[in-house]
Amino acid sequence: MSSMAQGLVREIRSKYLARTPLAVSVLELIKGLNGGAPIVHDHMAFRTFGANDFGNQSLARIFMDLNYREEGALVFPNKKVNALWYSPPFCDPPLPRLFSSELRVLDLSPAAQKIVRHYTQTAGRKAWKWVSVSAVTGMLPWETPTLADYEALSSESEFAAWVLVNGYNLSHSTVSVHRSGLSGGMEALNTKLKEAGFQLNTSGGELKVSPDGGLLQSSTVSEQLPFTFAGGEEREVAGAYIEFAERKALPEFEHIPEGELEEHQRRDGFEQVQADLIFDSTNPKMQQPGVARVMFDDSEDNKSV
Repeated sequence: MSSMAQGLVREIRSKYLARTPLAVSVLELIKGLNGGAPIVHDHMAFRTFGANDFGNQSLARIFMDLNYREEGALVFPNKKVNALWYSPPFCDPPLPRLFSSELRVLDLSPAAQKIVRHYTQTAGRKAWKWVSVSAVTGMLPWETPTLADYEALSSESEFAAWVLVNGYNLSHSTVSVHRSGLSGGMEALNTKLKEAGFQLNTSGGELKVSPDGGLLQSSTVSEQLPFTFAGGEEREVAGAYIEFAERKALPEFEHIPEGELEEHQRRDGFEQVQADLIFDSTNPKMQQPGVARVMFDDSEDNKSV
């Protein structure tokens, strides 16, 4: 099973890199910084519609068959999104965690719901069974959308518009900073990325830090991709981006030297507020230049799973 999981992840990431030159350039920079050491990925993320069986479970099925395990759920009220994350089976080289998010379609306006249901229904009966094929090939699981439908969804939900034109392509893959031979941690990497001309997601601050200080995250702003709509109109739309994560030692393992820590001895899971801000990597309207770092408080609004 581990070899099949490795193969699936490899093919999905290959398609992601083919349509995200930004990520290729960032990974080349990292290779120069870490002396060519292997780059390990913390997690990869998908977005989908919660309608007509196209929700999180449509994607999770194949990964759970490959021994991934559901670990926790997150809710994003403002974005009308639910998410689940899954831990991978142990293997060498290590597999990434899976982060899957679905739009709560019933929370949209009737007009937006009608648009989403049109595309998920015209995909055909039981089309959800083939979403892994869509993720590997990069093909949309539904018909090419019209510009009018895209703009209608954009006015109500940036997430919905993104899914309509990107389907089951990865929204991002995440470099594990502490497992990829990078010295200086997240802040040093962010500095190198900016010096190289990469634009970071500044929504809530460039560096997002969990209340316990154990999870640090940052990301680039998404690639802009040309897209041809059903009527032949061409527009640039938000594509994928690349994220970076550093997981610190759990309190009971802080006495262990950094180079000897195992992944299970580090902070696991995700934070609701941090993940919400990472979503903004595909939304240029949410960027706030000049904010370098934010550390969240440990309140009910910041759920950790």
